[in-house]
Amino acid sequence: MNTIFEKNFCNQMLTYKVGLKFINKILKNMGKKRIGKLIDFIDIDMRGINSDLNLKMFNLMEFKLLVNFNIFSYQSYRKRFIKMCPLSFIDLIALEFGYKLRYKYRDGVFLYSIVDVDRLV
Repeated sequence: MNTIFEKNFCNQMLTYKVGLKFINKILKNMGKKRIGKLIDFIDIDMRGINSDLNLKMFNLMEFKLLVNFNIFSYQSYRKRFIKMCPLSFIDLIALEFGYKLRYKYRDGVFLYSIVDVDRLV
């Protein structure tokens, strides 16, 4: 018999896998290598993340993503942004697992990374 802890853990792992799958689809569309952990998402160009191809893919996956992620966080995002985009959903994925989506501006390009909040201190 499964305990509540085991069920929550299984749900959390499924959510992590769905989020990672979404991010890997974005990276594939950009011609980049797959990642195995969220914190392996390092220095990714914003323009590639929010490309038309990735926006179309996001719209197709949106329902599956919503089933697995915190709907209240998503609705809060929807209120702040007229149009949800892949980059803002990656931010939600990072927050769901205690990470932060950070960017740096280099040579006219915004580069995004998912970072461990504990390592920022």
